[in-house]
Amino acid sequence: MSNKTYSAYKTIGEVVEILSNEDPKKVKINAPAFKPINEFKRDFDLTDVFLFEKGQPFEQFKNLRNNSPVHFHEAGIGDSEPGFWVLTKYSDIEYVSRNQKIFSSQLASGTTLTLGYSQEVSIDQLFKSALDHMLGMDDKLHLSMRNPHIRFFTRKYVEELRKKVSVKVTELLDNIAPLGKCNLVDTVSSELPIFSLSEILGVPEEDRPKIKEWMTFLEMAQVVGATQAAEKNNIQLDDEQQASAPDPAMIAMFTNIVNEMFQYGRDILLKRRKEPKDDLLSVIANIEIDGEKLPEEYLDGSWLLIIIAGNETTVPITLDEMIYHAKSVVKAVKRALVVVDLPFGTYQSDPQEALRSAIRIMKESGAHAVKLEGGSEISESISKIINAGIPVMGHLGLTPQSIYKFGTYRVRGADKSEANQLLSDIKKLEKLGCFACVLEKIPSKLSKKIHKETNIPLIGIGAGDAVDGQVLVIHDLLGLTNEFNPRFLRRYLDLNSTIKKAVKKYVSDVKSKKFPNKKEMY
Repeated sequence: MSNKTYSAYKTIGEVVEILSNEDPKKVKINAPAFKPINEFKRDFDLTDVFLFEKGQPFEQFKNLRNNSPVHFHEAGIGDSEPGFWVLTKYSDIEYVSRNQKIFSSQLASGTTLTLGYSQEVSIDQLFKSALDHMLGMDDKLHLSMRNPHIRFFTRKYVEELRKKVSVKVTELLDNIAPLGKCNLVDTVSSELPIFSLSEILGVPEEDRPKIKEWMTFLEMAQVVGATQAAEKNNIQLDDEQQASAPDPAMIAMFTNIVNEMFQYGRDILLKRRKEPKDDLLSVIANIEIDGEKLPEEYLDGSWLLIIIAGNETTVPITLDEMIYHAKSVVKAVKRALVVVDLPFGTYQSDPQEALRSAIRIMKESGAHAVKLEGGSEISESISKIINAGIPVMGHLGLTPQSIYKFGTYRVRGADKSEANQLLSDIKKLEKLGCFACVLEKIPSKLSKKIHKETNIPLIGIGAGDAVDGQVLVIHDLLGLTNEFNPRFLRRYLDLNSTIKKAVKKYVSDVKSKKFPNKKEMY
């Protein structure tokens, strides 16, 4: 997409136009009501779902926040509306979301961005249902659908659910104990949320594997919609987009799965309407607005919301990616010891898999050692790797791969029990034969105690001065980034601002014809 000139506004007050009390169908939405005060050149397209396939476009949002915090974006391919507003400041979002005369979920139908572009190029039922759920309702309709949900979650109900989940956790752990090895994600991590969601909803046990399958397939919705839109509008995808685009057979499979999902949802909700039970599906099926039960299309919307809400995926770095980057480092190194992290999921559940992963790193990258996060819980994996002749470095304290377990990036080992466990773990690592250990974000007093009671070399990152060595991420040390500001970080350079100044000066010189000069030409 080439640079274009777009409208830029500084504050929400410059674009707010109170909607009239006319029939909503007559209200023109998503159109600027004021002339922009300046122009902003944008070189990215927020309707391109392939952009989001790479992750959240934080840099693009930051660009808008700095240059056009209230931004009118042109419509995507096949969109029926003229465009949409992009707000990137919290205060503006809060102001708008609380005033439904300014922002209307029902009129804007913003959720369609998550499920394809338009009804013409999407699965009809999927597109329609993306509008007909609680999150797409305003005021009275929204509250009429929301309040029954809230009343369902009483203290007694939550306590009973907690007991059921506890029993399920024990069952899952008992099942994997005799296996020797297993896929922890498939066997435990994916099973528990499906169980909890299904218990709340009242989905029969025999149907629960289907929930998991539908969640997985809905991840494709954006890409399917984008592919269909590009085809309909004769738009040629670039190589990267083409690689992500599903083939016709996959789109057909996606369509069948989605139709199956909706049919099941409608059947079970209508059944609960006739024969209510003590579950959330019965609550949803029997919601009334102005004394009348929800039309069937709103049941479809509610069912879709359930499936989407239960769907959360993570995309951790892969073993292949670690090997690739390690190769690049090894090629440049003349003296330093190269230690490569084993990525999440390659060593936690199966010692044999851990060994295979470590062997691949050593053989394919040429690295000198591997690093594993964790203590006694991964002792078997560490032993197996060391026994194979591969040096292992430990990592305790704040372990980034386990951040979802901790929930925060706070200091670890601050309380007595956690400190004692950490001390026990590092003694275990030392006994197993780890040649060194990283201690991340722990109290300096604890580092001193560990240093006194062990002989294993300690490398600190936010662990005080009692350790044997220190580590800082090179990007942080050089000041390439400025968003990360923990107490232990010392920036020795400010390359972020230096680079920005240099680039700005270069752009200025090019525009003013100062670059290149006569001495810089052949």
